[in-house]
Amino acid sequence: MADNPILIVRGLEVSWGGRVVLRLDELDLQPGELIGIVGPNGAGKTTLLRALAGIVRPQRGVILLRGRNLQSLSAREVAREIGYLPQVRSSYEDLTVHELARRGLLPLGHLPSHVASRAVNDVLELCALQGLAHQRLSTISGGESQRAWLAFVLVRRPRVLLLDEPTSHLDYRHQMEVLDLLRRLCQEGAAVAIAIHDLWLASRHCHRLVVLHQGECAAVGPPEEVLSPQLLQAVFGVEATVAHLPDGSRVCFPISPAQGHGEVLDESRGRRASERA
Repeated sequence: MADNPILIVRGLEVSWGGRVVLRLDELDLQPGELIGIVGPNGAGKTTLLRALAGIVRPQRGVILLRGRNLQSLSAREVAREIGYLPQVRSSYEDLTVHELARRGLLPLGHLPSHVASRAVNDVLELCALQGLAHQRLSTISGGESQRAWLAFVLVRRPRVLLLDEPTSHLDYRHQMEVLDLLRRLCQEGAAVAIAIHDLWLASRHCHRLVVLHQGECAAVGPPEEVLSPQLLQAVFGVEATVAHLPDGSRVCFPISPAQGHGEVLDESRGRRASERA
């Protein structure tokens, strides 16, 4: 991966009602990298994505998009560079899949009809939606709707993708297909950050993980270095075991709810100490 971050975060702090809900000292999003943001419910995953997308204004710190302060850019400038897909989306049930994808081009301003049509056709093919192009969102499955919303974000090919639970409502095969698609986009130079609950999928597909716990960053790094039984107990409140796969990699599997208090995280490896899961 190129050592030239698209997004740079420094000293980020977001508060609601005077209470700090997210604190992140530093994070760089590199072209070609898929970052998984993991953590329990309420840990700050959605808040982080919304801050990176310029929707939430931090009380402290700075987010730079290609060297420019994100807060100084117009909504249209941000939308041209960043594609954000929230977990809860606006209802466009009467739109067809094709119409939804075409709406994703609006931040680019007026485009010649043939250019817009080519972009929409390309993204529908990318998301395997060609056969559903003229189906209304109200008539397709949850998984197909998820892919249609991905097409809405991907159609303008933003350099940064911020996706909140992009694999929800999908069975395992389609979850893997979505994550494989995101990896392919990374190979084309995109920087991708996703909030994801499934630690197995995150560990197999993401280059790095950001582990959030109670609004703090508990760990950042490659999945094999970050996910450990101690961290899963302290952050997620589960007992876990380590398995070695045939390809030589290792994964950490949750196996049962943890009893009592979690162990203190190893601060010498850059992790936040936590006395409770």
